Amino acid sequence: MPAGDNTVGGEGDKKWTFAKLPPLYVDPYKWSAESSEANAAAAIRYKRGDGAIADVAWDGAAGEIKFGADKILCHKVGDQWKQGVILIDGDAAAPKMKVVDDLLQIHSVMQGDIIYVKDTTTDCQDRVHVVKDFSLNDMNRRGPDNLALHGDHAALPANFKNAVVNTIKFCLEDGPNTAQEVERLRNKDLYKDNVPPFDPPLCVLDIPSARGVGTVARVPKLWEASSSDDMSHLHMASSAALPASITNAITALENALLAQKKSLGIDSSTAYTGVSDREKYRTCNKAVMATLHTLITNATNDATDPFHVYHTYEYVFPGKYLRGQAGDKMKTGDPLRNVRTAVGGNTTLFKPPNVDNASSWLDMFGTFYINDVGFFVDRNGKVRLTPLSNTAIMALMVEDALGQLE
Repeated sequence: MPAGDNTVGGEGDKKWTFAKLPPLYVDPYKWSAESSEANAAAAIRYKRGDGAIADVAWDGAAGEIKFGADKILCHKVGDQWKQGVILIDGDAAAPKMKVVDDLLQIHSVMQGDIIYVKDTTTDCQDRVHVVKDFSLNDMNRRGPDNLALHGDHAALPANFKNAVVNTIKFCLEDGPNTAQEVERLRNKDLYKDNVPPFDPPLCVLDIPSARGVGTVARVPKLWEASSSDDMSHLHMASSAALPASITNAITALENALLAQKKSLGIDSSTAYTGVSDREKYRTCNKAVMATLHTLITNATNDATDPFHVYHTYEYVFPGKYLRGQAGDKMKTGDPLRNVRTAVGGNTTLFKPPNVDNASSWLDMFGTFYINDVGFFVDRNGKVRLTPLSNTAIMALMVEDALGQLE
């Protein structure tokens, strides 16, 4: 234990699973746990960071859990016993559990949390590590002012670091009078009378510009995680032709990545579910980090009016992840998911020239494209950078949740 239908990866003390962000418009990861004894008493506990292991408290009236006659963890619903545990985001200070829709829901978990399931009759237990996108709730738990880049990136220019952190805050913050809402309403008003009208209209979904930082998003099965992306990359760009210090740094990074991928055997088939594959990504990322830092530094200091472009809600169309309604669709060029941050300046939403092609932003702003930078927020609430993307970021998130990243 725990065991699930393609919802728990790893083995031994390195098991892991995904937690989702509510509202649960996409199917959650349902798993369970099995004991060696039938009808044994059960307990669920958690550990966060360097804190002590503690009981997961009930949210509201206490319920009942045990290992049933079939040795599977179950919880009482009325006069029946049901099976199935899900992990989700929430706004409580620590994980809590309650029964919702016949499932045992453990909410307010964070990246890197460890959930323990214990057979208190035999004193045996197993655990699963939580892999989860960084949410507004996570930011509020840690304090928005504590969001920062990881210490490995301390030498990067302050303007770059501030741009990344401020954009994450902008995209996640939700509610009246936030900078994101002001921008969304400005763009909604700007394009509401367009002729011909946009179908669907722009900026009409009352949602933040991102629900989470990471690549978990809507994944239904472990092996499909690389096909989802909420907010996990930025595009560096310049407003004028690139000097040699930048073009040379771009070439150096490209060569370093190619050499590492060839040496490690990384290709399109390299997944993130296996230990050896994740080790390849981890090794590659560490090996090229200094080269990435050089490019970021040169791009920040030497480019003319440098800026970053972010695309959120990537690979989550046609809209179920957004709000769950069939009509909740969004054009790829909707300003809600197209975000521009001037390095050393403000963050704004924008519509690219072709509203059906977000990549057409390259035809705006007098753009000279530099490079992509991937990122996620680790179990300590720090932003980690990588020149890798998608599957590799998922691999790094799993490694981080398991405590394998330095």
